[in-house]
Amino acid sequence: MFNKFVTLILSYFVSMLKSTLFLFILSLSLSSAFSQALKPISFVKNGQEYVFGIADLKDVSDLCVLKEQGMTINSINGDVITFQIPANRINHFTSSTYFHNMVISNIKNSSGSQNFTALKQSKVDKVNQGTANQLSSNYSGKGVIIGIVDIGFQTDHPTFFSSDGKQYRVSRFWDQTDQTGTAPTGFNYGKECADSLSIISQIDNDGSHGTHVAGIASGSGYTSTNLIHKGVAHEAELVFVKILHTNDSLGKSALGDAIVANPTIIDAYNYIFNYAKAQGKPAVINLSWGSHTGPHDGTSLFDRAVEQMVAEPGHVVIGANGNNGRDEMHFRHDFSQSFDTIRTIPYERSRGWRSTESVYVDIWGSANKPFQMRAHFYDSAKNKLSSTPLYNTATAQNTSSFLHSGTDTLRYTIEVNANYTHNQKPNILFYSKHPNPKKYFVVLEFVATDGRLDAWNSGDAYRWGSGGFSHQMGNAKFGSTYKKGDVTHTMGENGGTGKGTISVGAYINRDAWVNFDGKLFDKSNEFKAGDIAGFSSEGPTVDGRLKPDISSPGQGIISSINRHAYNPNLPQNRTNLMDSSNFDGTANYWLMQSGTSMAAPQVCGIVALMLEANPHLTSSSIRNILQETAVQDSLTGNVPNMKWGHGKVDALAALKEAEKSLAISNLSEASTIIFPNPASNEIHIQSNIVYTEYIIHDLKGAEVSKGSIQENQIDLLNLTSGLYMLRLIGPEKSLVKQIVISFGNL
Repeated sequence: MFNKFVTLILSYFVSMLKSTLFLFILSLSLSSAFSQALKPISFVKNGQEYVFGIADLKDVSDLCVLKEQGMTINSINGDVITFQIPANRINHFTSSTYFHNMVISNIKNSSGSQNFTALKQSKVDKVNQGTANQLSSNYSGKGVIIGIVDIGFQTDHPTFFSSDGKQYRVSRFWDQTDQTGTAPTGFNYGKECADSLSIISQIDNDGSHGTHVAGIASGSGYTSTNLIHKGVAHEAELVFVKILHTNDSLGKSALGDAIVANPTIIDAYNYIFNYAKAQGKPAVINLSWGSHTGPHDGTSLFDRAVEQMVAEPGHVVIGANGNNGRDEMHFRHDFSQSFDTIRTIPYERSRGWRSTESVYVDIWGSANKPFQMRAHFYDSAKNKLSSTPLYNTATAQNTSSFLHSGTDTLRYTIEVNANYTHNQKPNILFYSKHPNPKKYFVVLEFVATDGRLDAWNSGDAYRWGSGGFSHQMGNAKFGSTYKKGDVTHTMGENGGTGKGTISVGAYINRDAWVNFDGKLFDKSNEFKAGDIAGFSSEGPTVDGRLKPDISSPGQGIISSINRHAYNPNLPQNRTNLMDSSNFDGTANYWLMQSGTSMAAPQVCGIVALMLEANPHLTSSSIRNILQETAVQDSLTGNVPNMKWGHGKVDALAALKEAEKSLAISNLSEASTIIFPNPASNEIHIQSNIVYTEYIIHDLKGAEVSKGSIQENQIDLLNLTSGLYMLRLIGPEKSLVKQIVISFGNL
């Protein structure tokens, strides 16, 4: 991390006298020079391989001749042109007499133009150059702590140094999984590393996720070409916590996340915020981690703990909303008659190539409305082999047992909570495991008189997986009493549902790229840059709140990865390899990855910039600013909606509002009061801000009412009962509020 790797440039220089062609490969390092042969960047079109280049012409009139010889001219700026030429004609053009100089683009400077895409999409580049964009400062995260709670940290990656390599920016690393050292004060597990040497020496082989996430939020890009891979708040102070998410009996799994990881994540939050308070600095924490164990209504112990932590100014938590946007992993049924019965088939998505199948289903009823459930063991011929008893949520119990079919056995556990204290809802947690998914599957049957039932299938209970609900299984098709799942309410418990967590969805950053090996990947026929990522989870929460709060680039994001967990020699690992550098005698890498895990740290970095502008901002005021300044375009449609939240994050607009909040004391949520809420005939507005127009959207984003605000009052008589988003619009400021309209029939 201490060496400065500048670039490798492959240049062809052609003399005016058609003399010798010289190939120069330049490599600069602070400590030593080295060279590496690189081929020109290329792409294939209609079976022909092409390379890119730039040149200055001796005579512009030669353009016609060059085109006739197979050169495609991309742009002309005076005597300077950019072009494409067939790869098999490089020697022809480089030895010609038409140019003063010609440069055939290589891997480094070709991919470089793509790598700022995410920062430009979110206008972070304009915030970093703030004084040139009507801000009072160039913001980079100075004086702010960014906490990354994750796994897979390469602590000695050069991106965690300052941009000149002179300062190491990670101040603390709590490895909760390492029981060989001294635990942090106030905790009795894990190892705290509190100096540069011990932090850098701590090896984490548990994947690359934390390294990638941290690089997005706050990588300096040190040793990458022209710092091209820097993150958002690249001068922030960093604190890492590696999550303890397994124990002696539970590995990496849905069960492990619920039982082991949730408490340790809360500990990590407290550790980071306590350190920040001791340093007198604001802090924003990123959690790109998710599970689906919980009520999804903000009342879980995890979500309640976060709410309390972020009540203090300068304390903010950012969460990834989830990657289940395509997965029918949520199941809902509204019971409407006496002993209404509904059935569904929970399944693990990778069941087709596994020798066993496990499912992990968390089921929640309505407040004070019990329901009953049983599980059935079926074979692929639709034969019911055996069934569990009918479990009633009126009685709390915990049962582990077996269902048999000949010599084959289904093992299951059912945990019944008759009444969860914080929402009065009954809950059943069901997980099972059986052999031979090609032959067997599980059916869940629910019975109730009324109320609503919501369930989430996380897939495998005993290892990380992905699940869904279906109304059929292969050739086994069932009737109308069976129901499949849906893709709504799929945001995760940890990062998506909480009232105190700012949840982030993902949109597509790029639909084509050139990797480190010079290969062009064009996916523009599959997806479109700027559109929502198909995997990005949707809201709302079960209690009707809009989620995600905001969206940012999350598909096709380049950032640092952990060399201890990455093998660049495997062909399957090179498709998304975007850069490599030699630092302190070791190779380090930047990879392109996708997920709301990549979207959340970008917003985390933007919040760090906002806290640099105003360290006293509260989590709720930051959420309001991000929502109010979000971008709506043709791809987002009418926002807010349950795919995009309030739209695309706009760092520049958010920073302008953060700066305003230093001078204007009453820009908080309390400065505008809407009452009554719930409302029936009309809504009144009390505010020190002038609003002149309003727009009301339903939860699908459709506009249902709009007009002028007269005497601070809005007429609601043309609407039906339900939950809506109200946008107030003024000459200087807009505001979005959630409203409930009730005419007595909700």
